[in-house]
Amino acid sequence: MDYLLDTNFLIGLWREPATGPEARFLAAKPDAALGIPWIVKAEFLAGAVVAGHALPRVAAFLADYPVVWADEDILPQPTDSARATGLLSKLYSKVSACGRRIVGYAANSAANPPYI
Repeated sequence: MDYLLDTNFLIGLWREPATGPEARFLAAKPDAALGIPWIVKAEFLAGAVVAGHALPRVAAFLADYPVVWADEDILPQPTDSARATGLLSKLYSKVSACGRRIVGYAANSAANPPYI
């Protein structure tokens, strides 16, 4: 898995599938292995239902992205506060150390491109 996509990325791609910044990002990385965390799929599905989108179209859109499920190495038990502390920063560090990136929205400015 080269990139994990977040909900904002999927929403942008849904709204502008051919011309938006998300589409340009994907076009620049045609061989990248993409996936979505299970919670991103759940958020996107919930939003699609609320917005009244046709569920077969939503399912076809999501079918391109394998779901990444959390396991105990990624999500510790809530009672394990020592492991839970700094979990996200540890996850980013682990992903970065493998030469991978988590793709998400960042404040858009000259110093900060829209996707990191």
